[in-house]
Amino acid sequence: MLSSEAVLGLVLMYNRTSCQEFVLCQLFGLTATPLGLWLKFGRMVLVKVLRGHRYGRIDRNLSDETIQEYKAAISDMYPQLKDVYCVADGVKLLLESTDNDLVQSMFYNGWTHDHYVTNLLVFAPDGTIIDCVLNCPGSMHDSELAYFGGVYDRLRDSYNRHGGRCVMDSAFCSRGNAFVIKSAQDVTLGEDANEYTMLREATSMRQAAEWGMRALQGSFPRLKARLKYEENGERKCIIQCIMLIYNFRARYCGINQIRTTFMPYLDRDCEALIHSEVGN
Repeated sequence: MLSSEAVLGLVLMYNRTSCQEFVLCQLFGLTATPLGLWLKFGRMVLVKVLRGHRYGRIDRNLSDETIQEYKAAISDMYPQLKDVYCVADGVKLLLESTDNDLVQSMFYNGWTHDHYVTNLLVFAPDGTIIDCVLNCPGSMHDSELAYFGGVYDRLRDSYNRHGGRCVMDSAFCSRGNAFVIKSAQDVTLGEDANEYTMLREATSMRQAAEWGMRALQGSFPRLKARLKYEENGERKCIIQCIMLIYNFRARYCGINQIRTTFMPYLDRDCEALIHSEVGN
């Protein structure tokens, strides 16, 4: 038997390392079968708790005040991106192959010659994930993910409400999608000085998505390990658990490069509050 604190420690240790499970057996004094059961149970409980927690949840329905705050944070650094409030990109996670050729072909990516699950993440300037599509076949393109996962629809609804836009890379579709600003491989293609400056700033702004991916994979090495192939939903639970813990870490601890770059005053306010409490 394990206490609730031990189960939480087991789940966090699993996410924060890429070691084999027999190493966790040695650390927590368990055999393989109860270890697997406690991991599965702990992940499900953590996902259930964090999905509704104000620090951990993925808040797709942002208030207008929050979006205006995000816009102001980005426009302070990039004046030509006045309506941008988020940035999006896709990430592929390694997956075990299967002996079923039909299933294997869905997860096979011909460009990199390997098997993946594809995920699409939308980051806000405070470093949190505000929208995502998880655990999709690796053969799917990032733009397909945004279309079938409903990200385009949610961004369009947000754009119709308050004019907010999202910076994406060249893999996404901007034709007919006024809410998408694409980064450019060649910023000199701009027709005038304003468009040239906007393309240059959009290309620089898209780097924030890379910072978010680095924060995820650097803080949670489990995402770098090859995920097991299964059809019971456990893989999605693992990925979703890590995304929720990432959001909790970004909001509660404030350790995030995107947040430090675009909204450093959040950290200053936190430090001032801590010092005032200690002084009192």
